[in-house]
Amino acid sequence: MGFEKLDNVKPPSAGDVPADGLYVKCRKLTHSKTGNVARWIAVKMGPALCKKLCLINPDVNLSVMFGTGNDAGKIAVSVDMNDGSFQAKRDAKGGYGFTINAATADGLFSTDFPAFAVAEPDVRHREGTAPVLIFKASEPMLAVDD
Repeated sequence: MGFEKLDNVKPPSAGDVPADGLYVKCRKLTHSKTGNVARWIAVKMGPALCKKLCLINPDVNLSVMFGTGNDAGKIAVSVDMNDGSFQAKRDAKGGYGFTINAATADGLFSTDFPAFAVAEPDVRHREGTAPVLIFKASEPMLAVDD
C-alpha cells in the first residue's frame, strides 16, 4: 500500500484590493431558520487610495453619490463627517471598506453581479473641499434587479 503526500495548495485570492484602487463585490447572507436573504454591496479601498482621500480616523463618514447626465454610471465617494450616511472602517492593512445595502441599491444597482476591481480610480481635489473618489460602475452592477 503506497501513499503520496499532498501539498496543501491555497486557492488564489479572488478579492485582492489594489493598493491604489478599489474592489467591489456583492455579498449575500441567508438566515438558516427563516430562509430570509440579506444582500449588500461591499466596497473595499486600498491603503494608497485611502491616503489620497485623506482617510485617517478608524471610522469615517462618507457621502456616496450616483452620477447623472455626463457622469451617468459613475459613483463618487467623499469624506463627509457631518452628513455622510455611509460609515467606512479601517482594516488591518490600512484600507477602508463600506457597504451599500439592498434598500439603498434598489433601482440604482444590481445586488447580484461579478466582483470587479478598479486600479487607480480618479481622485479629484478642489480647494476647500474633501477629495472625491470617482469610479465607473461595471455594466452588470448597473443592470438593476427586477
